[in-house]
This record gives sequence, C-alpha cells and structure tokens, in this order.
Amino acid sequence: MVKVTLTAMRHKARVLVAGMAALWLYTLLRAQDKAPPVEQPPLLETTSDPKLSTPPTPPSRTSYKSMINNFRYKHRRGHIINECIKKRGPDWTTALEQAPAFPSPPIISTKKKFMYCPVGKVGSSFFTRYVLQATQPVMRSPFDIPIKDAGRDRCENLGQVSSLRRVNFIESAVKVVFGRNPFHRVFSAYIDKLYSPNPYYWRHWGEPALSMAGQKAKTACASGVTFRQFVSLVVDKLVTSDGHLKPVFTECRMCDVMYDVVGTLETAGTDLQAWSAAINVSTAFMKQEGYSVQAAMDAVKDSVESAFSWKREIKVCIDLDKMGMRIWRKLQIRGFIDSRISYPFKDGEIDAMSSQTFIAACRKAVESSKDKEQLRKQKTQAFVEAFSSLSVEKISDIAKVYSDDFISFDYDPEPANLFSTTERKLIVNTDFLNWRKDWQLNEV
Repeated sequence: MVKVTLTAMRHKARVLVAGMAALWLYTLLRAQDKAPPVEQPPLLETTSDPKLSTPPTPPSRTSYKSMINNFRYKHRRGHIINECIKKRGPDWTTALEQAPAFPSPPIISTKKKFMYCPVGKVGSSFFTRYVLQATQPVMRSPFDIPIKDAGRDRCENLGQVSSLRRVNFIESAVKVVFGRNPFHRVFSAYIDKLYSPNPYYWRHWGEPALSMAGQKAKTACASGVTFRQFVSLVVDKLVTSDGHLKPVFTECRMCDVMYDVVGTLETAGTDLQAWSAAINVSTAFMKQEGYSVQAAMDAVKDSVESAFSWKREIKVCIDLDKMGMRIWRKLQIRGFIDSRISYPFKDGEIDAMSSQTFIAACRKAVESSKDKEQLRKQKTQAFVEAFSSLSVEKISDIAKVYSDDFISFDYDPEPANLFSTTERKLIVNTDFLNWRKDWQLNEV
C-alpha cells in the first residue's frame, strides 16, 4: 500500500475544491473569453499611459496573492486539474516526492524565488530576457537585451539545484508557465522558420516535409515547402520530436507541477503583471513611450540580422533579392509593416547591402505603419488564408495532437473561422505568400 501523508491528503482536498470551483467559474469566464483572441505581438496589450515617466511602486506580496488567485488563474488551473485527474485517476496529486524529469531544465532565480518553464514558439526568447532583467537592481525593458545575448545558459536553471533541495525549491517558488494557441503556434513556426530565409530549417524541416510528400527540393535547398506539407510533418513527427513544437503540457510536466501563474501569449501583458507582482519588480517598461516600436524593431533585427549572417548559404538556395522580399513580407504578415508599403529596394541592390541599411528601411516602414486596424487585418488574413489551404480533417489533426494544450489553456479546438464551411467560403485568396508582388487586401 502507498503511504498517504498528511500533506498529500491536504493537497488532494485542495485539488477537489479547485476542481469544483472551476466548474462554476467556467460559465462566467467563458462569457469573457468566448471569442478566440487575435494573436497580438507579445506584451503590447496594456499601456494605460504611454507617456508614463515615473516607475510605479512595485506591487506588494498581498497584491500578488490576489492576482494569482483571481478568476483567470483559478479557471486555468481548474482545467489542468480536471485534465490530470482524467489522465492519472482520482488519486492524482502534485505533492512531490522527487523532482519531475523535465526535457529541458526550467529557468529559475534563487534570489527572486521563481521557476519559469520556457517552451519554443511561446515567447521564450522574450521571457528569458525578462528573467535576466528581473534579477538586476533596476528592472529595464527585456528588449534592451539583443536576442543573440539572451541564451538560456545565462540564466540559473533547476538542474543546478542539488537533488536534495530541488523538491523544496519547486514547492516554495512562484511557478510560471505560458501557453499559446496551437493553431497560431504552428503557423508562426512555418513563417519564422521556413518562409523566412533559414538554411538550417530548410534542411532539417523542409527536406523531411518534402520527402513525406514524395517530392525532392527543386534547388539545393527545400525553400519552397508549402504550409500543408509543413503541417503534415508537424502532426506526424515534430510534435513529439522538436522542442519548438512539442506541447507545453508535456514539456512543462503540468501534471507534476501546479503552476501559480498559468499565462498565455494572447494575454501576456496581464499575466506578466501577475508574475512581476510575485517577484516584486516593476512593469513600468511596458508603459514607456516607444515600447511598441521597440518590440517591433526587436523582431525586425532578429529577422534581418540572422538572414544577412547566412547570406552565403542562402545564396546557394535563392537569390538575395528573394531573401530581402521574403523578410519584408514576413514582417507584413506579422503585423509590423503595413501591407501598403512596398518593398523599397531594386533588383541587385541588396547584394552588397549591410544588415543595418536594411534595418533602417524597416524602421522607417514600421514607424510609418500607424493604422493598427490594418496591421491586425493583415495578421488575421494571413492566418485564416493559410489554414484555408488545409482540409478540415488536417486542421482536426492539429487539434488532436495538441488536445492537452487546448484544454489546459482554454483554447477553442474548433474555431468557426477555421472549421465553419460558411466562413471558409468567405475567405478571400490574397496570395499573401507571394513576395514577388505587393500584397493587396482591398477586397478583404
């Protein structure tokens, strides 16, 4: 017989109470969250005063307790509890006897007493930089740290804690995890790693995707993989083999650890405030003038500097004019550059161009892209148009392999804009991936 400790019994009682609370909270919160949110650039959702110059007083521990126990987080934890009970039975508990075996050790701070589980394509590069800044004497914008200087090896991780102290640290730390709508996550991976010039992923994702489709690359690289071909690779292989696309539920051992802040990328601004309150740091950087442009330029620099550093390898696959046009269109798809702003360079001009010259042109376009509704429209159109190229059965395959994430983070696995026959018929084909011509959205 398994010995049941008093701590475990108390934990089970809390689990049952939380599960019951989740049931009556569900109806109330569903009214607020009914419509699936449009994907937003990370952490741009709350700027009550963009000209704020004096940082507010960091929130108190009492404020933190009230934030992580509010309806949003109780609701999300309730979903996780119910899912884990289904998977492991009524005796399931997160009372730890030994630390879970994470695929990659979570990032921690022994000073601030928190644990964050990073997952690829779920804002991990931003949150890693947030961690680096949060442990400094003065909290500054995470975007002040270039992505290339934000490796996880610069942070403390759970593996560095002795095995004897590991369980105690997990139980006492503020535990943070973020999810992302799996449909958006898969689409983002395609745009960032295969559509955008990237010789490494053309080889490691592109070639297997073409092989599964019974094709070979027409050039030296698999730079022309379709979204449909990529989705087949995700469903059949990458969801279980690649950290960029493995479910958050399994990567973060969500039936072994009860997370305090269960955030999503779509509500990252609010969720980051809860995390910041927990570790007593200011989020004034989110309200400072120019933060939105800084976020956009962070994405621009990452896209441009990476591609320009691979010029020699890319040139084997596609000419550099195509490289530049793909980068420009990617930034339009992501909602940073207005689709009505044309690619600014002539044929051959990019061959001897520096990355800084290209970035300067992007900055000018980003600062001129002031129509937020147009930018939101671009992102939505690209997303639904990409999924309109898939059968409903193939979209359902995505929902099945990410079912735990859909349930845990309360995402709709059958949104009308992807599944409804009526709505799918209304989707206009704008040929959004065709970088050779301007992207026209007049009929959308």
